[in-house]
Amino acid sequence: MGREDPPGNGFISDPSQGFGDETLHLNIGDGFSSDEDDAEMLYSYGRPRTPRHQPHSIWPVMLSMVTVVVVVGTVVVLSDTLESDTYQIDRACLDGFNVADHLGTDSPYPEPSETKWIGNKCNLIHVSTIARGGLKNPTETVIQNLDQLENWIHANIESEAEKIQWLKTWKNKYNEGDAGLLSVVGERSFRDIGRRMREIYARHLKVTQGDPILVRSTQDQRTSASAEAFLFGFFGLPWKNFTTVDNVSKGNDAVLKYTDRCHVFTELNSEVTSANIHQEELHLEKVARKVSKDLDAASTMKVEDINAVIDGCILEVAELGRSDRFCSLIAPEDWLFREALREDGSVYSQAHKLYPFLPRPLWEDLLVSLQSCVNGEENCQKLDMRFGTENALVPFLLSMDLHGKDCPGTISALAPVSANVAFELYDDCKPDGDVGEKQNDDDDDDDDDDASQFIIRIRLNERYVEKVPICGDKAYCTMGEFEEFIKSKFSSEDEWEQQCEDVVTSRRPLELLT
Repeated sequence: MGREDPPGNGFISDPSQGFGDETLHLNIGDGFSSDEDDAEMLYSYGRPRTPRHQPHSIWPVMLSMVTVVVVVGTVVVLSDTLESDTYQIDRACLDGFNVADHLGTDSPYPEPSETKWIGNKCNLIHVSTIARGGLKNPTETVIQNLDQLENWIHANIESEAEKIQWLKTWKNKYNEGDAGLLSVVGERSFRDIGRRMREIYARHLKVTQGDPILVRSTQDQRTSASAEAFLFGFFGLPWKNFTTVDNVSKGNDAVLKYTDRCHVFTELNSEVTSANIHQEELHLEKVARKVSKDLDAASTMKVEDINAVIDGCILEVAELGRSDRFCSLIAPEDWLFREALREDGSVYSQAHKLYPFLPRPLWEDLLVSLQSCVNGEENCQKLDMRFGTENALVPFLLSMDLHGKDCPGTISALAPVSANVAFELYDDCKPDGDVGEKQNDDDDDDDDDDASQFIIRIRLNERYVEKVPICGDKAYCTMGEFEEFIKSKFSSEDEWEQQCEDVVTSRRPLELLT
């Protein structure tokens, strides 16, 4: 179940900041179930946060087998009662702690309580979106771990404490038949996203059945099924019955699976995964001992068992909108430690530092779509929708250098399940001065008009980014600024391919985060 809008999430500015925005209030339903009991649990996760203090980066540096320096995590001061003085987390990070905000790329999608659009002051001519797949069913490995956890519970939990009676009767309901496929929750989430985007874009873009739109997906079932669910919500019809979309185009992996084409990324992924598995196992062994002791268990959990507890938490948050069962077995500080380890030690964070050129194919594809509409070309699509995996979306979002969080949780906020980013292209806009007003045809300086009349606004997970770092922290980008960012940050296709083929040992060491 989705979360409500958390205030001060680090990416959206105060709603009082205006850009000629007209607010469209949405009547958000459950999104996952018509049961009244489930509906009562909607929005149980978006508790207000207190201001965060700047974290201190003092985690150790690890060397991989090929002498690549890997930063294991950014951490902040928590308590002198932790077992290792290596790990420190700021106490302020525990204020208003909500585990749903700290599950990394498994965090639930934060449904918006309202949606803004520029209104009638500017002319919306094109929208490009990039999304990752929705929530998937547990994989075979997760299901097997849940089975093992069920057996461990029955063999080791004898306590009559009321707070854990639910655990003694819990049974794993998942089977391997649909393992790893888009779940019912994931499908409904994308239908809801499609419906909300229809309310904003369909009438302003004046999309009809005869209009050109482009829908692209990787060949993964999860992402192509997410695209189909989105289209069903957007058009209000089964996508196969919509005449202008005869199929969800697959086979676009050169753009949407660019990380698979980049040798240095795949090598780094292997190295970082190996290093992180060891570090995470050490942490989870400590957590397993703590949880086993709290449950007064006859024997200590294994790492696989505590991983099953984590997966149980992810599933209960996503499917039931609650965090008072499996999630509550693990202490908030241990959730934060796990997230910090995964976040700053992830391949995405490492690649962002080592290989800033990585998401070039996706940026170039986006630029081509925007320029075709700016230039009034025949192949301009009113809607250009891309559906890929987190491997495509997370490096892309990190390259935008959006303002993150002081505490662990940046990737959780950027790229939860069903995460999406939309680039809205407007013409006849005057971005400075009288914001949002249309240009006069008799302006004297035609060159300046041409440079300023096209502007881009960005929505991250359906919310406007009010400060866009790549465009001077403004609420918008001019087309010129956008083009300059891409040209200055990314090399040519030939250079990209050469950079991706560079031998691993030639990589520069990653410096400590300070």
